[in-house]
Amino acid sequence: MTKTILSSACLLVCLLAATTPSFGAEMSVMQYMELEDAAVNKDTGSPVVNVYLMGMLDSYGIANATLRDRKQQQLYCQPDNLALGPMNLRQLINDRLKKNRELISKKDWEVYSKTMNIAGESLFVLQEAFPCK
Repeated sequence: MTKTILSSACLLVCLLAATTPSFGAEMSVMQYMELEDAAVNKDTGSPVVNVYLMGMLDSYGIANATLRDRKQQQLYCQPDNLALGPMNLRQLINDRLKKNRELISKKDWEVYSKTMNIAGESLFVLQEAFPCK
C-alpha cells in the first residue's frame, strides 16, 4: 500500500515537472490560461492547475493560521463554515481575469498575462471575496 502511494506521488511529481513550463517557479497568468485551455475536462480544469491551486490554498491557510495564532491580521478572512477548494478558487480567478481583460488594452493584457502570477491573483481574489473586518 505504501509502495503504491509512493509510486503515485513520484508519478505526480514527474508529471508536474514534465508539464509545467517552469517547475518550481511561479505560474504566470498566461501559463495558467494555456494549461486551462488545454484541459481535457473543462469542468474540472487542468490537473496541473488543480495541484498548483491546492498548494496555494494550503500555504495561505497555514499562513492565516499562524497569523491568527499570533493575534496578527490575517491575509483574508474565510468563514469557518466554508470549505474552499481549487474549483472555487479557479472560478474566482477566472472572473477576475475576465474583468481585467475587459478593462485594459490588448498590449497591456499581453504584458500583464506574462508578468503577473497566479499566486498573486489568488491572494487578491481571496482578499476581495473574504475581506477582514
